[in-house]
Amino acid sequence: MSAQKKEEAPKNKFITSILTFRIEVVSPYLFLLVLTWSAHFLLIKDFGLYEDDWGFTATAIANDFTQNWNRLYGAITSFWQGRPVHMALLTFIPFWGAKFGGIQTLYIIGFAILGFNTCLWFAFIRRITCSGYGALIASLFFCLYPADTTFSFLQHLFGLQTSLLCLLLAFHFYITISYSKIFTFCLKGISYLLAILSLLNYESLFLVFLTAPLFRPHQITQKQKNYHFFIVLAIGISYFLLRRWAGESRASNMGVVNALQKIVQQITLGPLVSLGSFILRPAQVLNELLGQYWSVLLISSLLFLFILINLFNSRWGQVLRSSDNPDFNSWKRWLIVGLMMTILAYPSALLLSVTAIDGRDSRVHFSASLGTTLIFTCLWILLLLTAHRWRFKQYIIISILSLQLGFLFTFCLDVQHQYRLSWQSQQTFIQDVISLAPDLQEGTTILLQAPGLVTGKQINPFDWSLPWVLESVYLFPSDWEFVPRIYRVYSETSFPTFWQEHIVNGNELILSPNNPGLYFYFPWEPERVISGENIILLVRENDKLVRKDYIEGRSGQKIVLKPKPQSTLPPNFATTPIFDRLIASSCDHCRQGSPIYFENP
Repeated sequence: MSAQKKEEAPKNKFITSILTFRIEVVSPYLFLLVLTWSAHFLLIKDFGLYEDDWGFTATAIANDFTQNWNRLYGAITSFWQGRPVHMALLTFIPFWGAKFGGIQTLYIIGFAILGFNTCLWFAFIRRITCSGYGALIASLFFCLYPADTTFSFLQHLFGLQTSLLCLLLAFHFYITISYSKIFTFCLKGISYLLAILSLLNYESLFLVFLTAPLFRPHQITQKQKNYHFFIVLAIGISYFLLRRWAGESRASNMGVVNALQKIVQQITLGPLVSLGSFILRPAQVLNELLGQYWSVLLISSLLFLFILINLFNSRWGQVLRSSDNPDFNSWKRWLIVGLMMTILAYPSALLLSVTAIDGRDSRVHFSASLGTTLIFTCLWILLLLTAHRWRFKQYIIISILSLQLGFLFTFCLDVQHQYRLSWQSQQTFIQDVISLAPDLQEGTTILLQAPGLVTGKQINPFDWSLPWVLESVYLFPSDWEFVPRIYRVYSETSFPTFWQEHIVNGNELILSPNNPGLYFYFPWEPERVISGENIILLVRENDKLVRKDYIEGRSGQKIVLKPKPQSTLPPNFATTPIFDRLIASSCDHCRQGSPIYFENP
């Protein structure tokens, strides 16, 4: 009996060791996925579509397969913005994804993309540094990246994050060394193909791939580094020339001198702003959000502290904890590589100001997410190595790191809250518009005179894409030449009828892309002269929208508008999946008191 127990003991020990190993391998990835969900998707049941989503995601959902294919074909043949892969992803991910659960499914797909990128970044840093602890810190900073507030934005999840996914895979393939030279050559070729896919998706990331040889400094010769530099440079130049040859405006309209001046400005200020956001966001939480989120800050900081302390005391932190010869030089080298990655993230981001750290324009810092997180990881690891002889000091450093991560998580949660508020504003607004204008017909034009619409702290609920909303919700007859659209007119509280000087002409109204009275009119729409019988005018009065019967011009003439219908039943058209999210869903904040889509006076 005792002999049998002796035989079973090694087996049980072996099984236990295997299970422990698997848990150690899988647990950081599970933790990162949970963090990604909590930081960016915890409130997705209250998320919707925003800004460019209406022009791309909503249109892809409303179109059939043939219409989407024709749209993509047009984008490829015209080399639209130099991003044919971008258009393909923005078209067919929403088209197919919405068929399996509507908008909610699209956010789950976005979570999968962002979560995969976080895990890829963790695996990459662990491969190059052989430090699971450093890799975890880098992936935590990436997941909570504070300079770009669009990590919950569908347009960027499908367009930008997929570009980053290709780049991260390219890095992984590039640093993989095989005993077979032919196999290693094939892996390098795959890495370049992935980098090209990233370029054709979102170009700002491509130059970061120049740093790939630096992640294998001892296995890659100087000759190989030179080859890599010339290959990446040749791809970049060919891409730029192709855009100019195709007549793509972003590449052909910028002069050489202006471009060089802009590049110098971007690479000088960009890294300072993105790195500074890691300090600025905690300060914002302290000054503006602490009263609302103090419990979130406390709990998240303690959780980060518990995890980091436990991993530090495990074999992950063994080198940082007790080494008499800490490896300062390697982490200093990675710090320099991170700085190079950050600088290379900005030469291609020429269309946006690098001072933007809120709203959709903060995507200018998206390409710097890898470099800046590597920099901060190196700084924290170097601090821990400096205090390698004093365990208490290391615990203090980890406590401060945990607090910073807690601040960044709290900020991410507030960004989610701002997305929720923006969607609620849109829900309330569109439901009010439909209740006031249920008589939608071919050629119906809704003019919106509403000064003081909310702009949103992190995402704008009423941006340029407002005219697209109705045709994204309802499936109007395909033979209609002009479908109903909402056009916002320029009006200020002090001068609400400013727009009339530019739109009203006698008893008719003129709509044109060059008309300064319109907030936005699609450039491809023809100039139109519309009679009053096809116009619905919604005006802000006493902090609510009302429908007017006529327009009274400055000279006293009255233009009679489309008469109000006898019935208040909603429009009787087939609907898209967006209808269920925007109008049919429960809306506790709709029609209660003053509309939430107006700024507080």
